[in-house]
Amino acid sequence: IVNIIVPLKNSGRWATYLIRNVAEIVSKTRDRKIRLVIIDYESTDVDLQATLKRSSLLPYMYTVVTIPRDTPFRRAQALQLGADAVKENNSILFFCDLHLKIPDNLVEIVRKHCVKGKMAFNPVVLRLRCGNYPKVPFGYWENLGFGLLALFKSDFDRVGGMNVDGFKGWGGEDWELLDRVLESQMEVERLKIPEFYHFYHTSYSNSRVLA
Repeated sequence: IVNIIVPLKNSGRWATYLIRNVAEIVSKTRDRKIRLVIIDYESTDVDLQATLKRSSLLPYMYTVVTIPRDTPFRRAQALQLGADAVKENNSILFFCDLHLKIPDNLVEIVRKHCVKGKMAFNPVVLRLRCGNYPKVPFGYWENLGFGLLALFKSDFDRVGGMNVDGFKGWGGEDWELLDRVLESQMEVERLKIPEFYHFYHTSYSNSRVLA
């Protein structure tokens, strides 16, 4: 199973877009070994459980981990809780961002480039500029971004998981995890993925989603 792990806080429209995107991938590819793991800081602008139930995703294809809403947003902590919710050591963890348009073939690409004990995968996303969207995809490749990382659950646990104590906010936790993955003698494969987009956004908010 490929577990798409995404933290969010009061980003209802983006969450709805993500759920629809993953449901479309499952519908088009008939891939039943996908699970969406959402770590939610008790968002008040969306009923995640209701939105997931209304989607075409089957109940085993999603998990919601809840963090009290008055807790400061900490990406490292949220991703660790998402990883802890995955119990199968032989499954793949794919740490993602919320503001993405995921192409239909990405999950299969992730599978092909994750090798247990040997290799992790960092897909390179095209970061769209303000006012651009998938039909007008003007932007730039995020060559220095390592927040989108896929690896086996057993490898994630072996390198020590997220450095929760060392990173209390947002930023730097992805590089630190990458360093430990490389220090464990694993390779990290990087590929630019066509039609894989990161939407421009100003903050975690109900910004209008263009698709």
